[in-house]
Amino acid sequence: MTVPLVVCKSKITGNVITIPDSEPSLSAHLPIMEDLIQTAKVGRHRIKGINYDIIETNEYLYCTLSVEKNTDKEGKTRIFEYDRASVIRFCDSIEKFAEENTKEYISYAHDIQYLIGMLIHKSVVNNRNINNTEQLISNLNEINTLTSIMSAKDAFFRFNTGAFAESIYNVDVTGKFFKIYKAMEKMDQGSKSSKRIEFKFKSQKNCIVRTLEVFDFIPYMVLENAYKYSPHDCEISVDIREMGNHILVEVESLGPMLVEFESTKIFEKSYRGENAKKTGVPGKGMGLFHLNQAMIKLNMGTISVSQPNRNTDIKLSGVDYTETRFVLRLFK
Repeated sequence: MTVPLVVCKSKITGNVITIPDSEPSLSAHLPIMEDLIQTAKVGRHRIKGINYDIIETNEYLYCTLSVEKNTDKEGKTRIFEYDRASVIRFCDSIEKFAEENTKEYISYAHDIQYLIGMLIHKSVVNNRNINNTEQLISNLNEINTLTSIMSAKDAFFRFNTGAFAESIYNVDVTGKFFKIYKAMEKMDQGSKSSKRIEFKFKSQKNCIVRTLEVFDFIPYMVLENAYKYSPHDCEISVDIREMGNHILVEVESLGPMLVEFESTKIFEKSYRGENAKKTGVPGKGMGLFHLNQAMIKLNMGTISVSQPNRNTDIKLSGVDYTETRFVLRLFK
C-alpha cells in the first residue's frame, strides 16, 4: 500500500468507492469506515485505538484510515501513520483527478455504449437476414471490427485508471497492429463519410515483445490518430520490422504540418497544433499525451513524430499537410 486507505462517497449520487480497492492487510477496517461515512459527523473518530477522519468537500465525503501496514523481507510488520495534512492533500488529489477526467470518461462511456449497441444490432439473426448468407458474413466481419476497437478502448481505459493486472507476456506486434489496421480499413469502407484511404501493411514475421496486457490500445491510438487527421484520398502505411534490441513500427500518412516549436509540444496534455485545429477535426489533445505516457510508464519503449519532407507539403481547405511519420521503438 502506498496511499492512505480511503472510502469515498459522492454527495450527489451516494455511490461509495474504496481507494485502493484491494488492500487485504487493512480490509478489517472497511466495515467500520463504511458505517462511519454513512452516519458520522465530520472530524476525527477514535475506535478501538484507531483514528478515522471524516473529511467533507463540495462533492464528496471521505472516511480515511491514515495508517499504512508494511511487511519487510524478514516478515516483520511496521505500522506507519500519515499526518492529517497529508491525508487531506491525498483526498484533494482524488477530487482534482475526478474533475480533470470526468469529461474524458463520459466520452469513453458513450463510445463503448455505441459499440455495444452496434454489436447487438449486427449479431441479431431474424427473418429478414436468416437466409441471406452474404449479409450474415458481412455482419460477422463488422462484429470482428467492433470487438477489435472495443478491446483497444477497454485496454486504454484500464491503463488510464490503473485497473489492470501487471502480467507480462509475449505480444505479437504484427498481429496486434494488423488486427487494428484491418478494423480501421473496414470502418473506412463502411462509413458514409468514408475518406477512401488506401491502407498498406508490411511486416516481418514473429516481431515479438515482452510487455503488459494493456498493450492493445497502443496500435489503436497510433492508427486512429493517423486516420483521423488524414485528408481524403490518401494513404496510410504501416511497416514493422526487427532492428537490434527493438521492434520498429513506422506509420506514415499525410498529417497537418507542425509549425515552429510544435513538434516538441504535441505530447503535452491538451495541446493541439494550429493546423490540426484548422482541420475542424474534434479533439482534446489527449491521444498523443496518453500514448507517450503509456510508453514511459509501462516501459514499452519510445515514440517520436517527424515530418521529414516538409518541402512536399500540400494545402487543402486552408490547411497545410505534409508527410508525417510515427515511429515506435518497442523493447523486445
